Amino acid sequence: MVEEVDSLEPLGDKELPQDDDLPRDDDQVEMVRCPHCGKLIYDETVKCPHCEQWIIDNPKNEYMRSKWFWPIIIATTLVMILLAMLARYRG
Repeated sequence: MVEEVDSLEPLGDKELPQDDDLPRDDDQVEMVRCPHCGKLIYDETVKCPHCEQWIIDNPKNEYMRSKWFWPIIIATTLVMILLAMLARYRG
């Protein structure tokens, strides 16, 4: 439901931006282009609001998102469990 607002009445403080929300001269925000869609986004953006693609700037994150990361982790864990069971069986 939309509330009608009388243009002569001042808006409540909750309607106005707070001082912390307003940009300051010493608080310049750098804009960069999304590597996927090319639109301008904030430099510290994690996920593009336009194309909704993840912005990956850390090679470690890219490696963890590769299709082989989790299968390798699971296979390594299974091998370690099997070796531990074999050592217990022999000992």
